[in-house]
Amino acid sequence: MSGHLYYVDAADLSLGKVLPIQKLSVQMNGNPTTMEQVAQSGRVDLRLGRDLDGELIIMEKAQGRCYRIKSVTSR
Repeated sequence: MSGHLYYVDAADLSLGKVLPIQKLSVQMNGNPTTMEQVAQSGRVDLRLGRDLDGELIIMEKAQGRCYRIKSVTSR
């Protein structure tokens, strides 16, 4: 419940294939942050979903807020 987000590249998924798990870096208004700081809570309860336009939404329970993923960049 630390609020860390991880991902794998779905395009590379196949039965029996092992993929590296990547940690997602979070920024708000161009500044690095954590979901723990965003939620203002030591326990981060996140949900993922999509809005009507198919955009990815992160919902956090502590503050009762939803955040739309504005952009994703890879390093």
